This record gives sequence, C-alpha cells and structure tokens, in this order.
Amino acid sequence: MQPDIEEKGLNTEAELQAHLAKLEAEALSGNAIPTPQDGERPGEASVLSSAIQTAREDLAGVMARLEAVKAQAAALGKSEMRWADRSAHAQLGDYPYLKLAGAAAGSFLLGRTLRTLPLARLLTLALPLALTRIEKTQRRWGR
Repeated sequence: MQPDIEEKGLNTEAELQAHLAKLEAEALSGNAIPTPQDGERPGEASVLSSAIQTAREDLAGVMARLEAVKAQAAALGKSEMRWADRSAHAQLGDYPYLKLAGAAAGSFLLGRTLRTLPLARLLTLALPLALTRIEKTQRRWGR
C-alpha cells in the first residue's frame, strides 16, 4: 500500500483515507469521476465522448443547412425555368420551341450544304474582288 500513497502524492495514511472518503462522497452525490476503460487514461473517455457529441451537433447543423440550400436551389431552378419559358414566349410567340427547332434544322441543313460546296474555288474567286473593293474604299477615304 505504500507505493500507492507515494504515487498519488499523499504523504500519510490519514491523507489517503481523507482522499478515499472524498472520492466516495463524490460517487454517492452523483458527481462521480468516470472510470477509465481498459487501455485508457483517466479523463480520456469524457474528453472523447464530448468531442464526439460536439462533432454530432456540428454535423446535424451542417445537414440542416444543406437541406435549406437544397430547398432554395429547387425553388430557384423552378423560377428560372418559368422565367425562361415566359421569355421564349415573349420573343418567339405562341410556339417558341417549334420555331427554335425549325431554326436548328435550318442551320443543320445550311451546314450540310456548305460542306458540299467547293469553298476553296469560291474563295479563290471572291478574294480578289474583295481586295479591290477594300482598296477602292481606302482610296476614297484618303488613306
């Protein structure tokens, strides 16, 4: 028993008994010091459990904020879709998507037609005409 007394910093048997009585009183009053689990240092369990509880509370707060952001994003997406639909109707009339589909189909056909044309020959013919037109314009402006 002597090593325990020196280990705790208690110098006499009376101090040890007083310390044990104090621990017993705390245990009976409900303010007991948590007993460490196997391999734990004293107080480590309470620190760890409070850290886990704090992390759970933080996670719950983050999850609540995430749900609010999701709800706001859904509402914003719906309002943006309604705005785009109204804008298209205002610009293109009663059947805006049909008109847009027609414009897309026309662009596709024009692109296919331009692919089949011999553009190199056409550019070879048009380039000298364009250059002479630019020279005439520059002479007229005195440059």
